[in-house]
Amino acid sequence: MAEVIQTKNMVELKLVSDFKRPKFPQHKVLSEEKNIMEFSAAPYERGFAQTVGNSLRRTLLSGLHSYAIIAVRFDKISNEYENIVGVYEDTTEICVNLRKTALYIKGESLSSKVLHFDIKGETVFTAAEFARDNTISVGNPEHVIFHANSESDFGFDVQINFGRGYVPSEVIEKNIEVRNTIALNADYSPVLNVAFEVEPMTMGNRNDFEKLKILIQTNGVLSPVEAMRKAAQILKECFLTFSDMEIEIPLTTAIDTKSLGVKSQRDTIYHYSVYSLSCLIPTHYFFKINNIMEIGEIVTMSEDDLRAKKKFSDLILEDIKNNLKEKWLTLNMKGVNYIQDQV
Repeated sequence: MAEVIQTKNMVELKLVSDFKRPKFPQHKVLSEEKNIMEFSAAPYERGFAQTVGNSLRRTLLSGLHSYAIIAVRFDKISNEYENIVGVYEDTTEICVNLRKTALYIKGESLSSKVLHFDIKGETVFTAAEFARDNTISVGNPEHVIFHANSESDFGFDVQINFGRGYVPSEVIEKNIEVRNTIALNADYSPVLNVAFEVEPMTMGNRNDFEKLKILIQTNGVLSPVEAMRKAAQILKECFLTFSDMEIEIPLTTAIDTKSLGVKSQRDTIYHYSVYSLSCLIPTHYFFKINNIMEIGEIVTMSEDDLRAKKKFSDLILEDIKNNLKEKWLTLNMKGVNYIQDQV
């Protein structure tokens, strides 16, 4: 019969009893307008900084609600292809400028609001005009919508709606009830750009910790700090769904990985419509005839790929590059986790 004798340990290990996580995130302002900030947090256990960074980036870009101009109606024209007498800009350019206006209805008590403006004589109409309504705050008041000369004499209505994400004009157009209303692409997100990086970090004798840095740029109606706070709250509520579970699941229960799909691994911005970019009309036509639908298709192409497409021109190439740069993207990006939806 074997005898069991307690002896000295062969290997002495210092057990890690706690799960390391950041306690006091830091942030610094990177612009005079205070709409660009860098946040940093550490320490994270290995792999967790990447997980948190991806989750926050996705939520910041597509999960926050705000306001956007979704439609406009001019009393002297019937569609965006007609020009207004006394206005230097084309109507299509005015529509693009309206879409770039960053505004917010204070108190969030309204889901929709229509404003009317009368223009007569020489004027420079900027986004600041919307702040004449004391319920509206404007993030880019110096943004120019159009220039009018002494011959101008017209009125127009603008509709502002509360929403989330990106809604193409084709969807809004289906719900138009007033004749001669021009539907606009609505980009509700108050966050313009998000980028993050993970740095290795050493603490004591361990060198497997990580530091997370996140750069956030907003449109001015919401501060980066408030945007981060709202995104974190959304993620918290998502995770609480699982922490509050009372259903007992057997350990042998198999997970159907096919039903999970691959969408959770995609970056939202790659699946934005190419028409969410503020491109010139020839560029939008280029996208249409070549059946290019999503931003992810463009960033995975090289210049040679674009040159092989129908109706290509150097002007279109430059326009695409400039618009991608505004989103902190480029052509021929490497390591892009993009899978095109199958129709």
